Amino acid sequence: MKHRTWVILAIGGLLTAWACMAAFLPAGPRKTPAVVSAGGGSSRVQLSVGDVVTLTAALGSSHVLAGGPGDLALDVALEAGEAGGSTERVPVDVALVIDRSGSMAGEKIQAARAAAHRLVGLLRPGDRVALVSYASDVTVQVGLIDPGAGGSATAMVHGAIDGMMAEGSTFLDGGLSRAAELLGPAAQRGRAQRIVLISDGEANVGRTTSADLDPIARTAAERGVTLSTIGVGLAFNERLMMGLADAGAGNYYYLREGSELALTFTRELEHLSRTVARAAVIEITPAAGTRVVDVSGHMFERTATGVTIRVGDLPARSSRKVLVRLAMDPAAIGPMPAAAVTLRFEDARARRVVEGRADLGVTVTDRVAEVERGRDREVMAALAEVEASEGMATAMSAFESGDTGGARQGLAGRAAALAAQAAALGGVEGERIQRAAESLSGAGAALADSPAAASPAGLDLIKRSRAQARELAH
Repeated sequence: MKHRTWVILAIGGLLTAWACMAAFLPAGPRKTPAVVSAGGGSSRVQLSVGDVVTLTAALGSSHVLAGGPGDLALDVALEAGEAGGSTERVPVDVALVIDRSGSMAGEKIQAARAAAHRLVGLLRPGDRVALVSYASDVTVQVGLIDPGAGGSATAMVHGAIDGMMAEGSTFLDGGLSRAAELLGPAAQRGRAQRIVLISDGEANVGRTTSADLDPIARTAAERGVTLSTIGVGLAFNERLMMGLADAGAGNYYYLREGSELALTFTRELEHLSRTVARAAVIEITPAAGTRVVDVSGHMFERTATGVTIRVGDLPARSSRKVLVRLAMDPAAIGPMPAAAVTLRFEDARARRVVEGRADLGVTVTDRVAEVERGRDREVMAALAEVEASEGMATAMSAFESGDTGGARQGLAGRAAALAAQAAALGGVEGERIQRAAESLSGAGAALADSPAAASPAGLDLIKRSRAQARELAH
């Protein structure tokens, strides 16, 4: 494979132009965004956006070779703080969408009920919850309600949870669509909103493919409603569930056992209630002579000026990353603009839109040594993590198709290459690359016992590895 210098974006929320963003954010009085910018053509830029998120954008090297291939890497790291030091908790709206098809009978539906009871018990006054269940049909067990409002509200929610019975097929389409209808019109500034979708099987009623279902999640995310998905057991379609989480700018979880649902629900609620940046969107605007080739690990949309990537809500003390590949045409020696990275989001506590822009550039040179000296160590580490993610995904596809030997060989080769790179680089960045190498080695070791791909051990390995690959890319 031809080695390329990539542009990595580690990010927690880069955003579209204000005209586009207005459509993404919930209804409410529109305010002119507070804008900060920096860069002036540097290859590494760091700025604080709204005293909420630190945006760091860095190119793979400060120099590119004249007449060279012009492939470039941009690493944009988003680190969410505490919104000006505030620890105030934002009110949340959660729609639980629970699979109650026949395959959920027994331990799984019991665990789902227990997890839902626990989540409701953790809600605070002002929080709201909706409960939608689906099988061959769709039932709104409880519309959007504040269980802490007093009266019979709490008892009604808990009673509805207990009333879920497992039987029938898997109408995932209907359950997801109904939850989006419940939360979408209720979108408000200053509230964090999320759909949490649980399934243990293949969608087999209504629309069942990613091509048909992803737009539901994408449209909800445009309105400020994120989607997290939880796959339980060994029979669900992890590609579909991961794709929905990506389209909905949320999280994805693989749970081997239903008993893990309660902890996962709690984690989702904790993250949601600590939201400091809402509806975060990244906009990459290439300079003249530069184009965006691809975005790895994230869904993106091409626009007239570049690409847009939705990264959803950012809880306090969290980070995000995205890999973007740029292609340049470095002709004349000297400075050359590369791209602008814009981050726009709603400050969840101040309830205002803020924006940050980093303008990046490189120096075109005819000296290979200058390109090598200008390489950015953090970008190298981020690129290695993405390469490990891609290697893991490729190996699992080979294993799933019956090529266990090819899967093991691919994992071993990439792990060895990354380990050598980690040793050569050293430092904190080398440690990051070494951990990525070890993730590949671990998957390879699991394949050493030669489990059949369709066996419980094989299915578990595929699902765990794909979830790990997604984490490495995010």
